[in-house]
Amino acid sequence: AQDKNNVHFWLDMLLFFSTQAHGTRPKHTEESTNTGRNSRLAPGSTPGTLCRCPAIVFVFYVLYRLRDKIAEALGLDHVTVVRVSVKDMLPCCGSVQKPFAIYIWKVDGFHSGSWFSANNLFVEVHHGFNQSVSTRVHPQAGPSAEFKARLEMNHNPADSESPMIILVKHQLQIGSQELGRVTIPARHPDSTNTVAGKIDIGAKFGTVRWDDNTFTKAEEVAGAEGKIWYLLRPLDEMVEDP
Repeated sequence: AQDKNNVHFWLDMLLFFSTQAHGTRPKHTEESTNTGRNSRLAPGSTPGTLCRCPAIVFVFYVLYRLRDKIAEALGLDHVTVVRVSVKDMLPCCGSVQKPFAIYIWKVDGFHSGSWFSANNLFVEVHHGFNQSVSTRVHPQAGPSAEFKARLEMNHNPADSESPMIILVKHQLQIGSQELGRVTIPARHPDSTNTVAGKIDIGAKFGTVRWDDNTFTKAEEVAGAEGKIWYLLRPLDEMVEDP
């Protein structure tokens, strides 16, 4: 979700405002006659600097509160830069990572991302501190493709902030184009709709079968009218159907 992990962005913003406050102090050509007031100021500081400090803190607070919307507007909500949290750095609060598998069966109904060629379809998955994983590219697949792919990631059961984002993409000669996405939240009033809930549901299947009874069909795909069939399942209980 996020981009809760784009720490470098917020640090750059804080550094910028701090530089404005402390690096561009006005030059005084004469000494102030109010020695009592100057005696209460910290060495090297000015009244203008002290006035700007609360404003800097307020701006930084607003940016922090709106970080998710800003990252989404910039298209960076699924990008993870810093792969550690404060809890991970505390000996008593280390996180437990449990492996699980993401099965991508097929996608359908995605209009061409280019006027000159059919879609070169692939699926890319982002979740928490994991490196992104993706299926192989299906060249000239058009609006649909059958992947039958298994991807692996780690999941922290105590993480209630990192959603899973499944992207359907069209590979270009340089980079790729997003055609649609499905977001599985980390928190939801219905626990079966969360990442942990989907993993628990997948654990109930004794055998992974490539059919509609096993896979979840996501029909509400942001940015497209397509559909994605996927399944989340713990790795330690996995049995694949040949």
